Amino acid sequence: MTFGLPRELPPLISLAVGAALLAVPQLRARLSRGSLTSFVAVAAGLAALLSGAYVALYLRGGPRIIDATTYFLQGRAMSEGLLSWPDQEPSQSFVGRFLVRDTLGGGDHVAGIFPPGYPLLLALGFLLGAPMIVGPLLAIAATYATSFVTDAALPDELPACERDATIRLAVALSVVCAALRYHTADTMSHGLAACLLATAVGAALRFGRRGALGDAAMLGASLGFLACTRPVSALALVPIAAVAAAPRVGAAAAGVSLASASPFIALFVAHQRAATGALGASSQALYYAQSDHPAGCFGYGFGPSIGCRFEHGDFVDRYLPSGYGLVEAVGTTARRVSLHAGDALNAAPLGVVLAVALVLAARRSRELRLTALAVPALVVAYAPFYFDGNVPGAGARFFADALPVEHALVAWLVVQRAAASKVRHGGPLAVGLALVGFALFTHVDHEQLRDREGGRPMFEPALLEAASVRGGLVLVDTDHAFALGFDPRSRAQRDSVEIARLRGDALDTFLWEARGRPATFAYRFDVATGEASLSPYVPPPATQLEGEHLWPALEQAGAAVAPIHTADPCVSRGRVLAISADGKGLSRLRLPAALAGQRLTPIVSIGAGDSATFTLKARGEVRASVQSGSASVERSCVRLGPLSSRQTDTSLELAIEVTLDRAGPRLIALDKLEIEGLAAAPEP
Repeated sequence: MTFGLPRELPPLISLAVGAALLAVPQLRARLSRGSLTSFVAVAAGLAALLSGAYVALYLRGGPRIIDATTYFLQGRAMSEGLLSWPDQEPSQSFVGRFLVRDTLGGGDHVAGIFPPGYPLLLALGFLLGAPMIVGPLLAIAATYATSFVTDAALPDELPACERDATIRLAVALSVVCAALRYHTADTMSHGLAACLLATAVGAALRFGRRGALGDAAMLGASLGFLACTRPVSALALVPIAAVAAAPRVGAAAAGVSLASASPFIALFVAHQRAATGALGASSQALYYAQSDHPAGCFGYGFGPSIGCRFEHGDFVDRYLPSGYGLVEAVGTTARRVSLHAGDALNAAPLGVVLAVALVLAARRSRELRLTALAVPALVVAYAPFYFDGNVPGAGARFFADALPVEHALVAWLVVQRAAASKVRHGGPLAVGLALVGFALFTHVDHEQLRDREGGRPMFEPALLEAASVRGGLVLVDTDHAFALGFDPRSRAQRDSVEIARLRGDALDTFLWEARGRPATFAYRFDVATGEASLSPYVPPPATQLEGEHLWPALEQAGAAVAPIHTADPCVSRGRVLAISADGKGLSRLRLPAALAGQRLTPIVSIGAGDSATFTLKARGEVRASVQSGSASVERSCVRLGPLSSRQTDTSLELAIEVTLDRAGPRLIALDKLEIEGLAAAPEP
């Protein structure tokens, strides 16, 4: 729980409005007047306005966290009709975090690792020329979804005035919910998932009452779309939806639901096939198998190997040193629940209201009981996944999908208690408390989110426009910037900008040569200060290729590679490609096609008792192999004999077989490959 006095305009406004609602009865009365239809419409417009303001004030114009930038890239690709896109040469200029090669198939395509449901929606924003407008539109949808699920969850016998007041309050709580404003601003899937989950719950309850085929179609479509967006959330909801719909279900209704869900399920299967190259394979499982360790570290379940050491190393070291078991699952779930206590009502102390609502709703009508079960169902469904997933401002992300349902339950509790106590206009009091909660508590988290990692998007097209860069090659130095700027269809031309990775070695030269030596610029972003710069760039002589740029691997079998920083004085640039194994193992790395016919000299940091064999292959055939001897001292850098391939070779790979001393945690590090036979590139 965070606490801080408001010092900036958004929390100050929130405090002023909240205090006015708490102190002025006439203001509370005004919010209870007018038609419900008009109230929901105005609330939806206000939600869209606040989500748009969140983009400007807290995100500062664009996606921020790495997940959001990858969704952004996937949305752009889908707007161009692409679930995956052809890998290019040199491949290492176009791969990075959360991008996977389809190595279970041809190995010549790349895709984002996330399910395609939200990118499908984001693609519409790209087609409109304004991808960030999707968030405010989702804010409108979330408002109506909250109204819909609230109305469906309330008992039929509830007096009309109490039904009206409950829906108003649920909608108002949705509008002022800061976590929901984030999730309907950044390009993340949870805002869409929240709309779909609420719609699915509401449709299931309505179908259980009426048996209308329209409700069955809505249930199937929303549940299928949710499965295509966040499969675990859909898994949590399926049994609840089945029980809710059971009183009226029949062959016709089941057929309608399945038909409505099938296009979204087909899209999910097609994306996974495009991303991995194999039907039924998982894009995320394949990505972590290529890029992280130990084997099977990223999974839905329990075991000693669960917990990826590269992507989530600090978290795993702190919480999962022996793997993921029941004790660790309880700890992970407890941390999520603790953070989620402040999500629905903007302050952890108010989380007790939600807890009471969940307990009391379970004792009331069948509809309220099933609605309340959606929240613990999400908690249980995500328990087998090891990583917290919590982000300041975004709250407990994996539980954010339940926010509209939670607002419905809180509204029901508050209105019922107010009616029993004969308190007039009790709903606006709850809204006032939520606004004050943001001003005194969760605004701190949103400001942390705003200021993290430089405090702005890591790629901004406006910087190119200001520098009159309308064509050529722009090389960026962060994964976030690449995902924000890369367009699979774009190529460096006089009137077209192509975004690629800034590597600072032979890779830049290979790309520059392959594109016909266009005008080239370096876009650099300082994560510490948030300063971005754009300057002309001359690719360096193609005399060396840094080992860390060969990540991720094509295959890892007992040995894993990862780019790490090191203080070893004998390595270049302070970074290496670390190769770790438990005894023996093999990693296969893709090499640029431009290295065909060249002599490569690996520079390797190795410890006493360890050894490695480096084998150069072309289309699986061995071209050359060299083995390192054990170092005579604790650790040293050694030059290995050159490896050569034929000028006509294609599909070059570097296979590394390692044998590590079992006397402790060890690793071999590939510093770089020295290249002979390529002349220095002339200046553009």
